[in-house]
Amino acid sequence: SYDENTGDYGVVVDLELPYTDFGAGDIPISAEDRNAYLEEFSFIQLPFVLSAVSFYYNIPGLPTKKGYDLNLTSCLLARIFDGDITNWSHPDIEEINPTLISLHNDNGASTTSTFPIFVSRSRSGSRSTNAITNYLYSTCPRADGNPKGWPMEKVGARIDWHPSTSPCDGSSGMAMCVSENEGAIGYMDAYDGNKEGLSEIKLMNADGNFLTSREAGVAGVQASAIDLSNVPDSADGDFSEVSFYNQVRVESYRALYYLM
Repeated sequence: SYDENTGDYGVVVDLELPYTDFGAGDIPISAEDRNAYLEEFSFIQLPFVLSAVSFYYNIPGLPTKKGYDLNLTSCLLARIFDGDITNWSHPDIEEINPTLISLHNDNGASTTSTFPIFVSRSRSGSRSTNAITNYLYSTCPRADGNPKGWPMEKVGARIDWHPSTSPCDGSSGMAMCVSENEGAIGYMDAYDGNKEGLSEIKLMNADGNFLTSREAGVAGVQASAIDLSNVPDSADGDFSEVSFYNQVRVESYRALYYLM
């Protein structure tokens, strides 16, 4: 079963019950929990699908046609979701999005200048929150030389978000948060976001290319998992550190889902 409130961790608890033989989820069991469970019973984890979690936006006045895409890096996303960047006209965003500067309204002002960023995030623990926080920390970690990077203590299915963020319930709620609020940004499974017709942000991968999950396609998903050196050789191994974020492949994308 899937626990909507705990972001799949309820599946792990269910495994302790005497009548549970099988459970499905999206987050690998932590090394600490795995060791504790193995003292009580045996179990295996079977990764069976690779998929993407994507970021979406709603900036009125920004055309959706090719050439007017919104490009962002993981470090810019970290600053947005942690409350450091609060407006779409921020110079660090415009630096890699020249089309934002070239678009003007009737008063000659930047199209984006009137839109503060409405940051949408999952209200409760979720697989998508786990995916994007791991992605942000693995690609832009906070450190002495990067004080505005993503902090390690904000990694996981359930975190303490910046107070300026707005909670949304589930994928449908996230889609509504993005579509109904001008200047919004949010995240969800790429399948759900694309099905809702939301505008997807192009993320810069390790090769410096800006891609959406749709542009990366199946080839991008497969390319992300070419290197299996961090994957255990057997299903009873420790999968807690397995990830395929930001692989050095021209077409690669990110996010790994599990069957436990």
